[in-house]
Amino acid sequence: MAFAFNYNNLITEISAQLNRNDAVFLAQCPVFITLAEQRIFVDFSQLGNEQYYTGNFVAGVGTLAKPPLWGKTLTFSYLDSNGNVVILERISYEYARKYINNPTAQNALTLPKYYTDKGYGLLLVVPTPQIAFQFEWVFLAKATPLGLSVEQQTNWYTTYGYDLLLAACCYYASVYLDNVQQQAKWDKIYKERIELYNIYNKGRKADRNADVLMD
Repeated sequence: MAFAFNYNNLITEISAQLNRNDAVFLAQCPVFITLAEQRIFVDFSQLGNEQYYTGNFVAGVGTLAKPPLWGKTLTFSYLDSNGNVVILERISYEYARKYINNPTAQNALTLPKYYTDKGYGLLLVVPTPQIAFQFEWVFLAKATPLGLSVEQQTNWYTTYGYDLLLAACCYYASVYLDNVQQQAKWDKIYKERIELYNIYNKGRKADRNADVLMD
């Protein structure tokens, strides 16, 4: 039978790799896993966590709350009155504020054209939508954290990046144990694996961003 990697046997494997199975160490394993997930998310924004979120603008409201576990916006678009896809251009928040406060610029466009982050929790669209067009928000999301609930035994990392996840977990476990030799070992393994994953992911991103003209 094929081995199925999940939250419970990840803890078992961390224990085995570090040769520690005492209650105090095992109680810290969820912390190691959380730290590992965060490190991987920062180092490797994989297309496996690409999410598609749809909704409708609210007329007269230019801000939208970011979806749960949002990490980075890839594209933002909407359907205009003729059913055409309009892809918004990303600009800086400072430029967006200047644009909003410029009546001439606002009046020059009647439909949304730009988007930007407004803090970490909001997206700002300018000009402010005046029609409840349907939008599509494509973004990279953090994987649902392991152990968030009893049912959350697997996520993207356990399914596709189990070797990477284990290396990161064991690194943080060795930091906790103040074992310099093990720290160096697992940090080296992690960095080698993350490099390979990023090489693979660059190819995936190139496929996604390729524009193919169809006759």
